[in-house]
Amino acid sequence: MATKIEIMKQQADVLHIENGYFQAKATLDEMVQEYELELEQSFVPSSDFTTVGVEVVGTSGQGSVTATREQVMKTFGSPAYCEWDSTDKITIEWEILFNDGTIATIYDYKRNYYGEDLEPIGLFEEFEWNIGGNSEQSVKMVEEAIAKANN
Repeated sequence: MATKIEIMKQQADVLHIENGYFQAKATLDEMVQEYELELEQSFVPSSDFTTVGVEVVGTSGQGSVTATREQVMKTFGSPAYCEWDSTDKITIEWEILFNDGTIATIYDYKRNYYGEDLEPIGLFEEFEWNIGGNSEQSVKMVEEAIAKANN
């Protein structure tokens, strides 16, 4: 079965005639941007956690999880913070409060901190996200939520 990105690549390669000229239907970048907007607009929050108004002061690194940005967005919606051109320690972050009181953050860490001007993390790129929180339970809760939302 083809992945979403493989399907988009195939569709971007298809040409059609418009005003007598062959033109690509859309560039792959345009299709990915459109899909990302669709993800944001179609997000339905889980009853297992909230991502609104979460107080994350005092949390610390607890571990990591490997996932695509698409998988994280399908699970937790849009990030609470995203500044791709920043040289801060964190350029993208989700903040989560689970129903049992476990707090978790998902973020990149020092990825662009040294001014390397890196590209944003691709929507379909496997990435090792840092997990912060108020306990080791944060990692387990994030892993379980991502698995549940993406199966």
